Amino acid sequence: MFRFRLFKTRKEPEPSSDEQADEIEGYDYHISQVFLGHHSIITLVGFTVGGILVGRGLYELLIRAVGVYGTIGIGLVMFAATGLYIGSFRG
Repeated sequence: MFRFRLFKTRKEPEPSSDEQADEIEGYDYHISQVFLGHHSIITLVGFTVGGILVGRGLYELLIRAVGVYGTIGIGLVMFAATGLYIGSFRG
């Protein structure tokens, strides 16, 4: 579910008392990006914040236009339609 992209970076070797061997190369592994599926954490935060803003705007618009029960009905229809479209209701 989570993927980590690791990159090798050259790291200067730490000198020992006898200067270790000639030209020892060390490698340091660090995490460059964290992925969830095919999306990075940054894009998931963007999707979430954008969804919250758009959802809140639609909610306030629909409450004024069709009332509470109409908004709930439209929300359920949108939920079912997107679920069927992306295939999340399959086994």
